[in-house]
Amino acid sequence: MQPSAIAHFEAGRRKPSFDNVRALAKALKVTADYLLGTKTTTTAFRDEEKLSAKDRNFIQNIIDTMIGDKK
Repeated sequence: MQPSAIAHFEAGRRKPSFDNVRALAKALKVTADYLLGTKTTTTAFRDEEKLSAKDRNFIQNIIDTMIGDKK
């Protein structure tokens, strides 16, 4: 992502797309909720918090693969 795009987001001149929020969150190792300033986190599905980080990453990789196959 271009630094100028991030500067626009920070200054409020533009709003990032969902994909950009997700990419930034992944790069910064925070949740998208954190970047968006929400007080509560959301989960993709029930009981997600019961999974290990390794299992969540595994599932996220499956989702990323499925999305990539659709493009």
